[in-house]
Parts: sequence; structure tokens; C-alpha cells
Amino acid sequence: NMPVEEDPDHPLPSAKKGDTPVQEKKVLFAADKQTKFVVAPKSAKLTVSTKALVFHFDEGWTDQPRTSTSLTLKSDELSAPVTLTFFSVLDSDSPTVALQTLSAKDLNDFTTVALRLDQDPKTNQGGCTVSTVWRIGKSASGDLYTYEAVGQQGDNYFVLSFRGTKALSAKDDKAALDELLKTVSILPQP
Repeated sequence: NMPVEEDPDHPLPSAKKGDTPVQEKKVLFAADKQTKFVVAPKSAKLTVSTKALVFHFDEGWTDQPRTSTSLTLKSDELSAPVTLTFFSVLDSDSPTVALQTLSAKDLNDFTTVALRLDQDPKTNQGGCTVSTVWRIGKSASGDLYTYEAVGQQGDNYFVLSFRGTKALSAKDDKAALDELLKTVSILPQP
């Protein structure tokens, strides 16, 4: 039957007990679960846009002399050092633009590119959102592969740059850099 207009002269019968539907509570938006992030054991102190920060990274890596906003990491598992430069989103390009700029600059050194792999932004175990670009090919002087990455945490981010020329080391170098980026973080200095 179609609903009809209520008539005051003919009231509707009262509802019987049990006719009312049971109202269930439905959760539309679940509260965010507090994720426990890992803080890597090694650290380097930096100053970015007048803020004192600490960059955390895993064992097996050593940091070399640096400026207040950049550092060089070395590992026995890597064929060459990797450079990280730190910025603030408050007074620099966005992390995405910084990665695109670095990747475009490195592309100029290639004569041919055999493979390019991009990793979309993904939050790592340290709470840092990381994106990467891996490229392998040839330059005018021989084998060349590059690994560029950007990692953002809060208002700060780093740009990572690595280049290698030993094709036999490419797979191991990529694996070492992927492993490094699993737990890195940028935290305020306590």
C-alpha cells in the first residue's frame, strides 16, 4: 500500500510492542589506529630552516662529514656513497617537485634507459613517506644507473641521490638502498 495522508479523525493504530525495528549502531568512520613507528638506532643531527632535527637510519651505514642540511652515507653493501639533502616544505619546493627536478636532471646523463621503476609514496616503518625512482641504462661513457628518492615527515623532507656505474652491482645497490629507506625518519631534536 502506498502511504496516505494522516487523518486526525481516524488515528493510526498504535504500534505493537516488537514492531519497532532494533536500531544498530554503525561506525561510519573508524578512529585511526595509533601506529607504532620504529626509530632506527643511528642518527645524525641537522638544522633545516632554523629547526634542529635528527635523521635516523639503520646500522651498517656511516655518515660522512656534511653541511648542516646534507649528509653522505656509506655502506659496505653499496658500490658508491649516497647523498641526502634536507629541506622544509615551508620554504622550499614540494617533495614531489624536488624528486621530479632531480630525476629530470639525472635523465640528461643517460643516452639510453633500459628500465625505470617508480615507487609511489608509501609510509615506511619509521613514519616517513617515501617515493623512489630507479633508472638503469647507458651513458656516453658506459653503464649508468641512478636511484633518486624523497622522504617526507611532517614539514621536513630529504632528497636522496645515488649513481652507480658498475652494472654487476646494480641489483645489490638497489636492494641496499631499498633496505635503508625502510626505517629512515626525520624527527625534531629532543
